[in-house]
Amino acid sequence: MAFSQDGYQAFTKKSQILKLDTSIYNFLIEYIKNGPLTFDDIIKIYMMFLKAENDKKNSEDKRTPIPYYLLNFIGNEFKNINDIELREKLNYIFSNKEIFDIIYKFYKSVTKRYKIDYKFLKGIEYNQMIKSAIDMNILYKTLSNEVEMLENKYEKKIINNFRNNAYKEIEQFI
Repeated sequence: MAFSQDGYQAFTKKSQILKLDTSIYNFLIEYIKNGPLTFDDIIKIYMMFLKAENDKKNSEDKRTPIPYYLLNFIGNEFKNINDIELREKLNYIFSNKEIFDIIYKFYKSVTKRYKIDYKFLKGIEYNQMIKSAIDMNILYKTLSNEVEMLENKYEKKIINNFRNNAYKEIEQFI
């Protein structure tokens, strides 16, 4: 749900996901059955979620990366593309460990920076932030700033091309 819809909803409504006949349950069942993702894709996304959970438990602040946000922020990059492009883009993330690590590390950093930016701009602490809808203006600003702060040109090119659906262009460099 965090990947396909919204990290905020996935977090705040997680108790309804397995309740029969709730709107969230029905949406997810329909998405799993008839959506663009394969079962393998769903498992890979879930494994990414578990990696983020593990990284969160081992982090200094025990709060970042925010797993629901990480999946949501990556999932936002899949909005407004057709199913074929979605499949290609998702396959690209999981095409090899190097690409996965670069993309994962970037969005992991974005969740941490989003938390900081959110607090700075809204004066709201983490516990309130995760109970609030994701502020897309803050997210877009955070994403832009994080891309600008990337020092490794190769990683920056991978992230920019991934975000702009131009990831095929960099396959020649891999």
